[in-house]
Amino acid sequence: MDALRRSSRISRKDRIRNVTIRQQIGLEETVIKEIEQNQLTRYGHVQRMAEGRLPRIALKWVPKQKNFIVTKLFLVSLIKLHSFFTFKQTH
Repeated sequence: MDALRRSSRISRKDRIRNVTIRQQIGLEETVIKEIEQNQLTRYGHVQRMAEGRLPRIALKWVPKQKNFIVTKLFLVSLIKLHSFFTFKQTH
């Protein structure tokens, strides 16, 4: 929203609502709606991928622990696991 304010040459001191600025510029949707739409598009793209692809595996993954923190070690092991299954399928 700050970029829209700057492009319209409106400061926060002017105390104009974001909705009013979007109407002046001609935007109908908020930035959040655009992000949600892009996320849905990406989700559909990943769903159409083959089962062995890493993005699809990562999307379906659910942690076993409640307070699981994704670490670099975990990501490396996930990539190794993916390469193992990819190698197994091709040979």
